[in-house]
Amino acid sequence: MITLFRRIRQKLIDSGSFTKYLLYAIGEILLVVIGILIALQVNNWNIYRLERAEERQILVNLRTEFDQAITQLNYLNGLRDNSLSSADSLISLSNANGPFVEDTLDSLLMWQSYTPTFNDPTGSLSSLISSNKINLISDNELKLELLSWPRESEDMIEDETRAVIIHDDLFRPFTHKYISMANMIEKYQMPDNRFGLVDEEMVGLVPSRYVQSDYQSLLRNPEFINTLHTKVIFANLSKNESINLISKAEGIIDMINQTLDE
Repeated sequence: MITLFRRIRQKLIDSGSFTKYLLYAIGEILLVVIGILIALQVNNWNIYRLERAEERQILVNLRTEFDQAITQLNYLNGLRDNSLSSADSLISLSNANGPFVEDTLDSLLMWQSYTPTFNDPTGSLSSLISSNKINLISDNELKLELLSWPRESEDMIEDETRAVIIHDDLFRPFTHKYISMANMIEKYQMPDNRFGLVDEEMVGLVPSRYVQSDYQSLLRNPEFINTLHTKVIFANLSKNESINLISKAEGIIDMINQTLDE
């Protein structure tokens, strides 16, 4: 093809017709420009196709992670519900005259030892944001929802961390002072534990005659009751924040599904 064009050009030059040569030159330039534009268009289409394929894989991964987040948040709220229920029962017992049933109190106190914390599974979202690949997501509304997730998740985790500090610094000293941990664990029926931290060897603690539970002194201690109330406040706060995150995650999954179905 190039050889043919060269021959035509040479004939026009030899003919001495400037007008014909000029028209030919313009036509050749136009052909080159058109060829370049077609090549660019094909290249752009290939890039677009690859980006859409990558976007699809990104959305599939995100959907899996947000499903995991919902499962975890629901599980943690189940623990919070048990903790809140046990706190209400302990406060009610503190207002009663007794007698106290040891097994019941041990179980209620053991539920207070749970301080649920969210381990955000949306790791690929953080990578997308840091690498700027979040811009591969074509749905702007979905993109904005995804960008706001880390901040809202971190806000809840901060409150959970405060709840852990309250438990460790304020609540635990009371149980260490008034309650036999060996007896409490022995009488308590361990629930299914997602962390796999509780086993039979941990339950088999040997009680000491020097450590006796004093339930009445514990339940009559105003600082202990205030600590329980504080734990209730933070448990409810984290529960409500978790519910909001669950709703947000469900909305994100719906938008992802809509994009994948297009």
